[in-house]
Amino acid sequence: MKNIKGRSKHSQTGTSLIEILVAVVVFSIGLSGTAAIVINNVRTTASAATRSQAVILADKLAESMRANMVAYESADFSQDPLAATSVCRDTTNCTSVEQARYDATEWKAEVARLLPAGQAFICTDSSPDDGLPGALACDGVGTNVIKIFWTNARFGNEKQIAASDFRRLVLPVVP
Repeated sequence: MKNIKGRSKHSQTGTSLIEILVAVVVFSIGLSGTAAIVINNVRTTASAATRSQAVILADKLAESMRANMVAYESADFSQDPLAATSVCRDTTNCTSVEQARYDATEWKAEVARLLPAGQAFICTDSSPDDGLPGALACDGVGTNVIKIFWTNARFGNEKQIAASDFRRLVLPVVP
């Protein structure tokens, strides 16, 4: 039995189940691509924020070094840090060497607290843009250098951090 337009009375004129499934698959692929972009953007933003924090910390110590030229010229900032004491919080009670070591100790603690697996070093180096946390490659010649190392991810105690996992920021400090 045919209607006026020549179609069977029982023919289907809507969308089929296969068409709907194809549309759902295409939509899912689009959503997964969007999710991947969002995840990548979150990682990149977190990495940039950590790097920015490292730059701020390096600049903070560089300014302390420039403010204490006596200690800067004798490389007292790179010496083994002393235990932080409240005596040096007021700079009038410290020698320049004590102040330099106090500043370095407080700064290193701040780096460890603010950066994931953060480690900071101050040394004299003629080729500063090298080294790893366990092997700084400081040759003792040249200018005072700030080296900061961190990872982009926060690892728990269950994972050992390899040297290749670290990011490095190097700031030569010139008076």
